[in-house]
Amino acid sequence: MLTHRANLGPSMTERPPVTNFCAACGCRHSHRRWYGTGNWKYCGIVYGRLLRRGARVCHPSWPAYEDNVETIDETGARISAAKYRVDVGAIQNIWALCSMYPGWESPTDILLLGILAGQYYFSWPMHAFVHEVCSHSPARLGSRVSCIGEKIFARFQCSRFWRNGLVTGTSKGIGVTKNPSERRNGIVRFRQILDDFTNSRSMCAAMAAYLQKPGKVSIVVMLKILGESASSVFSGKTTYKNVRICRIMAVTAQKEFQNSPQDWNVFSRMSPHLRSALKRRGITTYELAIQFAEAISNVIGMPSYTLNDFSIYTCLLDRSKEQNTIHGEGILRRAGGLGGAAPQAAGGAAGGGPPLEVARVDSVACLGNT
Repeated sequence: MLTHRANLGPSMTERPPVTNFCAACGCRHSHRRWYGTGNWKYCGIVYGRLLRRGARVCHPSWPAYEDNVETIDETGARISAAKYRVDVGAIQNIWALCSMYPGWESPTDILLLGILAGQYYFSWPMHAFVHEVCSHSPARLGSRVSCIGEKIFARFQCSRFWRNGLVTGTSKGIGVTKNPSERRNGIVRFRQILDDFTNSRSMCAAMAAYLQKPGKVSIVVMLKILGESASSVFSGKTTYKNVRICRIMAVTAQKEFQNSPQDWNVFSRMSPHLRSALKRRGITTYELAIQFAEAISNVIGMPSYTLNDFSIYTCLLDRSKEQNTIHGEGILRRAGGLGGAAPQAAGGAAGGGPPLEVARVDSVACLGNT
C-alpha cells in the first residue's frame, strides 16, 4: 500500500500556479492549468465554464463563431460560409448560363469568362455580362469582351446595393461592381486580365485540366498552376488576389476545396488581415482550425463545410462593425450566466468578483496586434 503521495506525482490541487496573460480574462493572473498555444493562453476557469455550458469547442473564441452564424454584412449575405456570399452565388450559375448558348462548352472558355465576370462581384452586372458575351461566338471572345465589359461597367457604375435591392441616384449603400474586401473597383483587374488575354487563356486551359479531375481540389495545386503560367496578373504567391482567383475558378467549375494542413497553411496566410485575426483569436494550428470548422458545420447543418469557408468566416467576422471585442458580444452575454467569478489580478486566485470579461482587441498587446 502506497503511503507517500510524492510517489504519485503532484495532484491537480498541488500543481504550482503559473502566471500568464489570459487572453480571455484580459489580464495577467495565476492559475494551475492553462490552455492554448504559444503566447495565446487562457486559464482553466474559462475552459471549465465553457465545458459546463456544453460548448462544442472549449475555446474562448468559439462563442463568437456560434453566435454569428446568421449575421449578415453590408452585402446582405451571411458571413459564415462561402456559399452564402454574393459573388459565389452568382458565379455558381455561370456554367448553367453558358449551357444556354450553343458553342459554349469549352471548360477553358467558361473559366476565362468566370474570372472576368467575377470582377463585378454582384449578380446583376455579372449575369448581364455573361448573357451579353455568350450571345457571341467563343471565337470572338478576345475581340468583343473588352467592349462588352466596359459597357456593363458603365451601365452599373451608378447603381448601388441598398436595403436588399438595386438602387440608383443615391450615395447610400455600396457599389455593385466592387468587392467590399478590396480597395479598387473590379474594372481595374478586369482590364489587367484582358491586357494579358493570351496568357490568361493559357492559364485557364491548364487550370481546366486540373479541375476536370474527380474529387476535391487543393488550393496548393491551383497556386502552383498559377505560378507555372506566364500570366503577368497572377502568380503562385500566397496573396489574397491569387487565392481569390483560384476560388472563382473552383466555384465556376463547381468544385470544393479539400481540408489538409498544406491547404490551411495557404488559407491562413492569404492576407495580413486574416493572419492578424487568427492570431488574435488564438487559432494558430491546423488541428484547432479543423475543430472549429467541424463544429460550425454541425451548427449550420452543412456537411461540406471546409477550411476555405472557415477562413472567409473569420475574415468577415473580424472586420464586422459589430465586433468591438476579440470574441464579440456573444461571450460577454454568456459570461454573465456561466457562474463563478473571474480572476482579479496577477498572482490572484479565483474568488468573488465581477463575471468574466473579454479582452478588447487593442488590449492584447502581447499578441503583436497592429
